[in-house]
Amino acid sequence: MVCHSCHSEHEVAKLCRTVVRAGTGTQWMGRPDPAPPPAADPLLGLQLGNFRLIRRIGGGGMGSVYLGEHAGIGSRVAVKVLHPHLAQNESLVNRFRAEALAVNLIGHENIVSIFDLSVAPSGQHYLVMEHLEGRPLSDLVSDEPLEPRSWIPILIQVCDALSAAHRRGVVHRDLKPDNIFLTPRGSNEHFVKLLDFGIAKLADAQIGPQTSQGMIVGTPEYMAPEQYVGGAIDGRADLYALGTIAYQLATGALPFRAANLAAMMLAHQELAPASPAELNPQISRRLSDTILQALAKRPENRFRDAAQMKAALLASLEPTVPDRAPPRYPVQVSCPPHTDQRSAQAQELSRGGVFLSAQGFAPPLRSRLKVTLTVPGGTLELTGEVVRLVTEQQSAAWGMPPGVGLQFVELSPRTREGLDRVLAGKPLETPPPVAPDPGLERELQEWKRRCAKDFYTLLDAPTDADFDTLRARAREAKLKLEALWPRAQKPEQSRIVEQARLRLIDAVHALIHPQRRAEHDAGTGNYRGVARCIAAGLTVTELERARNRFLPEHPGNESRARIHAATAEAHLAGGDRPAGLAAYEQALSEDPLTLRYHQRYWSLRRQTPAHSPSTSHR
Repeated sequence: MVCHSCHSEHEVAKLCRTVVRAGTGTQWMGRPDPAPPPAADPLLGLQLGNFRLIRRIGGGGMGSVYLGEHAGIGSRVAVKVLHPHLAQNESLVNRFRAEALAVNLIGHENIVSIFDLSVAPSGQHYLVMEHLEGRPLSDLVSDEPLEPRSWIPILIQVCDALSAAHRRGVVHRDLKPDNIFLTPRGSNEHFVKLLDFGIAKLADAQIGPQTSQGMIVGTPEYMAPEQYVGGAIDGRADLYALGTIAYQLATGALPFRAANLAAMMLAHQELAPASPAELNPQISRRLSDTILQALAKRPENRFRDAAQMKAALLASLEPTVPDRAPPRYPVQVSCPPHTDQRSAQAQELSRGGVFLSAQGFAPPLRSRLKVTLTVPGGTLELTGEVVRLVTEQQSAAWGMPPGVGLQFVELSPRTREGLDRVLAGKPLETPPPVAPDPGLERELQEWKRRCAKDFYTLLDAPTDADFDTLRARAREAKLKLEALWPRAQKPEQSRIVEQARLRLIDAVHALIHPQRRAEHDAGTGNYRGVARCIAAGLTVTELERARNRFLPEHPGNESRARIHAATAEAHLAGGDRPAGLAAYEQALSEDPLTLRYHQRYWSLRRQTPAHSPSTSHR
């Protein structure tokens, strides 16, 4: 057993990562302390209120946690002390106080109790919390799947805690295995205590501080797509994190892994996770669908609330012994941007997706299919993203038909209503006639035109746009394409939307990361875009690596750039600054990744405010 409060010794050992992004800067922050404190901890032996600090038992990004003992009666608590260097930051002090306010507001048995919040005469801000014994859920996580009956009861308790928090307008926002603490209580070896509401969002501005607009907080591996864009969030962001934890416990792997924050953000916003049942065929299809529904990209496609997710988890524990064979529906499948269609049989239809049984059908993972489902009362048009492939060899080994698993995406409210009727065994209602959409073709042609141009034209952004502008334009484009998808009634229209969506993914991949954008812009001679990358933190080493890849692919550029640079210096020596600037622009267009050209050119530009750019790279 180990002692625990808001941060256990296990958490100290794990170096869990938390991301904080505000304005234009993004940082990965190690959390908690990367090394144990020195033996001569000045706080040990200090009396805070009625409690004396006798041992350090954990730490985090905001504070250290100590075992505290009552000076008179010897009862023990955990005391969380704000780091001294943070005490001068009013925003962080308010966030520290908000943790106590949020927990006190909820008052649930599955959430750690906080008894006191105060400031010592010597200036330390501290919280007094219940002292727990046990271990975090992260101790159970491994590279191997766990038996669902061992962890579903744990997540059900987390759902109870989240239900209580969400009813009071509190969103945790940093749910992860390290913040789910398991302590023995009676016959329950894994009684849950939810920890660390230090970055919780409070719905009532009078209760506690709100996160600033544009600031993102959370742990990247568990953050919902909407958290990455800094927009409004609600309790469904916590359900996404809980779905990620369930995925990890069910399969032994996270749904997404990435080398950096930009790649992780792209994965959570754009990529469909592999079906848990594909990674671990031992779990039920019902549990697999429950996890995928929690991981839906759009909040409205997840569970309505934590109580609904709890009910789904409980249902997945029940043995499924159908008294009749599940219904199969004939299906016509089309694969934008291609025109071919084929027939299949729909099996295991659910609100989250469907399995299409078909021989020799292997569309790429992440590709989108349009499915026409023939059901009682008519047909149902659905869109799905391929998340699972069962080959004929796998089919024989697993005792199931070959085919393709789809996760439904971008379904209109009316389509989802029709799907609910089919699942309830009711016939479809006759839909109203489709109203003419005269503006659709015009919008599609505009997207077709933009797709044929460069990535900046696709995003409707200038070639020297900063990274915040590019991210904002990418979000706008994504929302517009999502709105177009259900309006596309013909295969040709669907193909244009799908081509634009795939092109947008490529544009985001190329432009939102400084190193990739620098290499992309160098290839088009867009030195202004490269300058934005340097300003965003592209290092000299990264710039030189990119240049070493660029020059062999563009023979002659380096020598031409040197000639232009020499010409520029000659013009400058003769007092002709406009000609010198123009010659440096030519040098940068030939060799946009040479730092000294940038330093010289932009220094001259700052001294010549009236100079206007000679060319555009649009």
